[in-house]
Amino acid sequence: QAGLKPDVISFSAAMSACERSMLWERAVGLLDTMRIRLVQPNLVTLCAAIGACTAARTGPTTAELVEEARRCVKESFMSPTLATQTASEAVPGLDDLAEQRPEPANI
Repeated sequence: QAGLKPDVISFSAAMSACERSMLWERAVGLLDTMRIRLVQPNLVTLCAAIGACTAARTGPTTAELVEEARRCVKESFMSPTLATQTASEAVPGLDDLAEQRPEPANI
């Protein structure tokens, strides 16, 4: 740990592992850790978190993350051509995720 700091890439890799393992609580915890460490989540990170929450059927959390992903897409567009796209056009299926209101998984 001498001087090593996790960046968005390492957090995204961990988040993808959470998604594959359906560990939504850990995925949300990683997002909180990113914010505490001032590491800005990117679209890859957010989509992995959304995937973990969707797989675990955590509706409210998924909806919040979809909104954050929309903001991330909107903020990441730099060129005038891309700026005209909506988040839904840039990330197919984003609206479908927002419309899903799955019930929390039974544990």
